[in-house]
Amino acid sequence: MPLVDAASETEATRPRFRRLGQVGRLLIVATAIFACVVATVACVWRPDQFAALTLVPAWFWLLAGVLSAIPVWRVGKPRLSVVLAIFWLVFAGLWVEELPALARLGLPSSAATNGTGIRVISLNCANSEKCLADLQPLKPDVVLLQEAPSREALARMTTGLFGEQGAFVATGDVAILTRGTIGEPFGERGGDYIGANVRLHAGCEVQCISLRLAPPPPRFDPWSWQFWTEHRHLRETHRRQLGQLQQALANGESHSAVILGGDFNTTPLDAALSQLKPEFADAFSRRGVGWGATGTNDWPLFRVDQIWTNLNCQPMQVSAIKTARSDHRLVVCDVEVRE
Repeated sequence: MPLVDAASETEATRPRFRRLGQVGRLLIVATAIFACVVATVACVWRPDQFAALTLVPAWFWLLAGVLSAIPVWRVGKPRLSVVLAIFWLVFAGLWVEELPALARLGLPSSAATNGTGIRVISLNCANSEKCLADLQPLKPDVVLLQEAPSREALARMTTGLFGEQGAFVATGDVAILTRGTIGEPFGERGGDYIGANVRLHAGCEVQCISLRLAPPPPRFDPWSWQFWTEHRHLRETHRRQLGQLQQALANGESHSAVILGGDFNTTPLDAALSQLKPEFADAFSRRGVGWGATGTNDWPLFRVDQIWTNLNCQPMQVSAIKTARSDHRLVVCDVEVRE
């Protein structure tokens, strides 16, 4: 019988990752470490120069990091793989909001649905009055619309939702519809937001704001420096828009309960939204249930539609629901108002 070279047999039967050369193993390790660095920059440091990274949700970095760490173990770096595993566990606990939200799926419905609070919905309705069919089954008390249809269509939607008890205000492409009365609105004509004091027939009073921040540039060429520059400018624009809103709130009549919702055209990790804190808090990060992403309706990867509340509005349950007439999912938030 022919003799088989023992060294050749060992090489042939060695696991694929072990047969990689030194350069290949180095690339695998470098990729895993690079994933950690990029995730830290995107979610922790969030420098303006890399504002485009904010569009990538935290769960994607977690998935990419785990997938890049597995080969590290296979190439014979068990200690490093354990360190990477610890890093991604901490990262998931701090930044991946979908994990606790999915864990809440089995919890009972909120108290607001039993008459002890109000239901607020935010929806980018793509200029379509037909979105009324998405709203009616949810029986909201307040609806915050972006890319709203004409005033005539809004009047019909208000009647369809609230009958003779309804009222609405609008400017530009943002609007507020409610079951109750609306005070004098504030916000620039045709501007990015509209706010007003809403007195609900249930008896409570809350200041509501519907806004739509500037949309991201319609391009995806991260190899281009212009791509990164335009996203940095977008963050600066969002800061300016939110600063104008905050100035209007500071100059206006003080209200104990405030609800701010709309199409933020960025994810909650964006550093521009940090200026809303600590006065406001993202409702989904506190009491979100299920998968909260809203863009797009068919492929919900980004949570661009959000509802924020101040300390006198306690969110009880928040979720994103697929729509039939829009390219966005809607956000429904049950809130207990503490006056």
